[in-house]
Amino acid sequence: QLYKCFQDGIDIVLHAATNYDNNIDDLQNVFMSNLQLPMELIDLCKKNNVKYFINIDSFYSSNKNIYTKKLPFYKLSKKQLLEWIKLYASFKKINFINIKIFHLFGHEENNRKFINYLINNMIKNKQIELSSGNEKINFVYIKDVIEAIKILIKNIKFISKEGFIEFHLGYDEKTSIKKLVAILAKIINSESQIRFNIAEENDDKFDKFDKDKSLFNFINYAQRYDLKTGLEDIVNYKMNKLNE
Repeated sequence: QLYKCFQDGIDIVLHAATNYDNNIDDLQNVFMSNLQLPMELIDLCKKNNVKYFINIDSFYSSNKNIYTKKLPFYKLSKKQLLEWIKLYASFKKINFINIKIFHLFGHEENNRKFINYLINNMIKNKQIELSSGNEKINFVYIKDVIEAIKILIKNIKFISKEGFIEFHLGYDEKTSIKKLVAILAKIINSESQIRFNIAEENDDKFDKFDKDKSLFNFINYAQRYDLKTGLEDIVNYKMNKLNE
């Protein structure tokens, strides 16, 4: 199937497929989705003279502490793929654009994603147990991410052909978990009891958002959402679905 996609000529490949499975029995699926598939795509790009390969990356790929309880297979695969891309880029056969997305949130994510877990439980007024809540995170809303990538693709010919270039996608300001919870509680008017200092502290050391690499700044994109308006959009969507 992959070979057929290249028959009519392609200038750009956007790789966004990923697998978050965290069970040892799913290790092969993670490897095939997060490493084997993109490497096959890169090989096809080389054979078919594709000019640009856009890789949708994660802040986890630069995380030195990958051997943690949270998503170790996913982290390792993203980190290894990035190293392969950088090595391949050194031969300057394809122009690689790596887009490192920080804490993405959107409508249709499953309950394992933190913000959706909070929203779904707050709507039901359930008790929620969290860590200290002092962790500060760079969030970014899916609708802004999609628009930014579309603009990048439309203007891709203006990107210098350096072999490899990286952009960061996230809001400049970090937000603490406590502030996030307070914003959501107000939007939802939730009566959930939030218990801090109960859950285990996240052992991740998050990669720093680099404003000099901001894709929003590079394409001169005025973000349509901040954290609050993005959360309001999701809550409204979920409430409308519940009322259908």
